[in-house]
Amino acid sequence: MLLAIDTIQLISIILILVFLFLGFKIFETKWSYKINKPYKWEAAVTNGEISDQLKGIERTYRDKVRFYNFWFQIERLKKKNIPGAFAELGVYKGETAKMINEMDKLRRFHLFDTFAGFDKQDLDLENSKDEKYSTNNFSDTTLNSVKKYINGNANVFYYQGYFPDTTKNLAEEKFALVHLDADLYKP
Repeated sequence: MLLAIDTIQLISIILILVFLFLGFKIFETKWSYKINKPYKWEAAVTNGEISDQLKGIERTYRDKVRFYNFWFQIERLKKKNIPGAFAELGVYKGETAKMINEMDKLRRFHLFDTFAGFDKQDLDLENSKDEKYSTNNFSDTTLNSVKKYINGNANVFYYQGYFPDTTKNLAEEKFALVHLDADLYKP
């Protein structure tokens, strides 16, 4: 009888451990903060459809949800053969622009920014007494440093200055994707 109780206790302990392990796995995959890579991304990597450069960007890009959102949208545009250029307003140092360009190097890509930060006269219009922004915000960049960082091909076009003044020669351009990342309402 003593041996039978030991066997039953052993089976009970094993079952409890199995249930604890399964419970932990369910918690880890469903409710933890761990962000899994999308299956389509993993399949594209496995099939050799993702460049080494884009894999490197994916590894180091801090906002994974944003990265995959751009990737899914650009893949959708390519799959459905939707024509048009890409554009980004508010380039700053070029991190997002580099990512977008790497996702589709065949598209014309228009980048709009002052590449110098905020002008005091613009801040006077924007800031209330709290003074959220200063002329130091986003001033630690230059057009040349962004060009060097993005390392784009002949399809990447840079427009330095105020938006929309810098769009005057683009009236006929059609856009498939426009990323707006502006911090000030005006200009």
